[in-house]
Amino acid sequence: MDNLTLSSGCCSLDGESKQFKKCNTCVKAFHLECLGTCQSRAGDATGCWICPTCINSNTKTINKDNTPVRFNPNVTIRTQKRQTSNSPPEAVDSEAPITRSDLRAIVEDITERKFETLLVQLTNTLRSIMTSELGTMRNEIKDLRESITFVSDQYEEMIKENKKTSETVRELRSENELMKSTIKDLSFRLNNFE
Repeated sequence: MDNLTLSSGCCSLDGESKQFKKCNTCVKAFHLECLGTCQSRAGDATGCWICPTCINSNTKTINKDNTPVRFNPNVTIRTQKRQTSNSPPEAVDSEAPITRSDLRAIVEDITERKFETLLVQLTNTLRSIMTSELGTMRNEIKDLRESITFVSDQYEEMIKENKKTSETVRELRSENELMKSTIKDLSFRLNNFE
């Protein structure tokens, strides 16, 4: 190959004794010594070889970002990202950014669902607490009612016994008065007989 028709991709193409490779994309010549051993073997089997500059420029156009890329044949590039297990479903149009109203709707939906869940849990908890507390209160009220009924019955009996005792005392007083008068009368008679 004529060195005058080739443009240099690395250093200058001085000297015809140096071996070089020609890029199939940009048609520039690169010395094998300048490329290094791993670069000099790349593409030997197919006869097609692309220089690191063209590879980097192709990578930049595919990614469409401004980050400079260095070529490394040992690095594999992931084609698609894997979705995590707890991430929300991917949007239909992944290019469209989430707006504030979309975010607000998502947050309101999640909050509403969480609030409903918490409300159900709170209702169930309150219901169980009230049932257990009201059950114990019912038992205590039942015991108190039985105690009051017992005391009331005892009081009624005491009142009845008190009435009977009062009547007995009256009768005994009247008998006592009668006996006193009889004794007096007998005593007076006895004194008269003597």
